[in-house]
Amino acid sequence: MRQVSHRAGRPTVGEALQAAARRLGRARVHFGHGTDNALDDAAVLLWHAMGYDYDVAPERAYGRRMSAAQVGAFEALLARRIALREPAVYLTGLTLYAGIPLRIDRRALVPRSPIAELVERGFAPWIDPRRVRRVLDLGTGSGCIAIACARWMPGIQVDATDVSADALALARENVRRLRLGRRS
Repeated sequence: MRQVSHRAGRPTVGEALQAAARRLGRARVHFGHGTDNALDDAAVLLWHAMGYDYDVAPERAYGRRMSAAQVGAFEALLARRIALREPAVYLTGLTLYAGIPLRIDRRALVPRSPIAELVERGFAPWIDPRRVRRVLDLGTGSGCIAIACARWMPGIQVDATDVSADALALARENVRRLRLGRRS
């Protein structure tokens, strides 16, 4: 298997990121499940392998050499992404929706709804945010929309439902982890 960097030894974070983006592009994997391009997809996998926060890697990290363990972990994720065509966020188990880190796996679709931007604005300009009292999220999946509503509009009541018991279990895990249940 080809290394994440053209250099012998340990690549820098930046070198690994660029090489992985090129590999993903050549492999013609589909983007659109949490990311929309090869560089962002590679970053999701790399940040996970490096143990960085999901959405932000420190700028100074790009010049750091990766450890052998980090290279191995990243290479395994990258190889799996290419071979199995699994979305990167399913491989890491984490995605962002409306700026909120959510657990995600095959029990629910990857959140990618443009509704996130509406939720962040309290549904303005379509609805006066001061008039929103309750939200019902039908087909909640991971709970992303319900959770975003609860986080961005803390004074409202949010109910979420789904026909899938597995999806509801995932949504409950996210609600518990984010401490959003039984708000008063």
